[in-house]
Amino acid sequence: LAGFLQLTSRAATGQPIGLFVSLIQGPRKSEEPDGPEEVHVVFVDNGRSALYEDDAASEALGCVRCGACLNICPVYRQTGGHAYGWTYPGPIGAIISPGLLGLDKAMPLPHASSLCGACEDVCPVRIPIPELLVHWREKAVSEGQISKGERFGMRMYADIAERPLGYSMAASALRRVPWRAAGTALPVLNGWLQEREIPEPSSKSFRKLWREGIE
Repeated sequence: LAGFLQLTSRAATGQPIGLFVSLIQGPRKSEEPDGPEEVHVVFVDNGRSALYEDDAASEALGCVRCGACLNICPVYRQTGGHAYGWTYPGPIGAIISPGLLGLDKAMPLPHASSLCGACEDVCPVRIPIPELLVHWREKAVSEGQISKGERFGMRMYADIAERPLGYSMAASALRRVPWRAAGTALPVLNGWLQEREIPEPSSKSFRKLWREGIE
């Protein structure tokens, strides 16, 4: 018990113990002057039994709700909690919500991650969050949750990425796109570019810089 009392607060804010701690015990004994006569504990399943039956995703149920993965997540820091659309935001919400709500209602959440792995590094109970994000992505593909356009785009990217020459040519072409020019030829990104600047691609690839001996 002492370990769990410190686990959440230390992982979340670095405090030795949380500001509010509730200890629930049974009804008072006959010789005790204070305490309830009866104690009732209600467990709400809310889809957790179905999530538990998923051998991979069930590891998410070990969450102690410390919030450490939210604090470290670069995506959460940019979007905030409301963008996740339900009770559980951040990386942990992205792997719990599909199991509780259904993948059809929470399909975008597992994709809201760069898979950097920072969430797993700070998790005090070592939930493999990046692996579970990939698990839900794979399930979305197998259940046909991905649009035909996205499937086509990923197949095109896979074909190019498997061929060094084709990848090099595509990267060279993208570097010539006027990303920041007024009236850009990328109408899909116009709204996005009104709020932030897209990083300009480097004039040389990492491989070229490496061959030139630049560290």
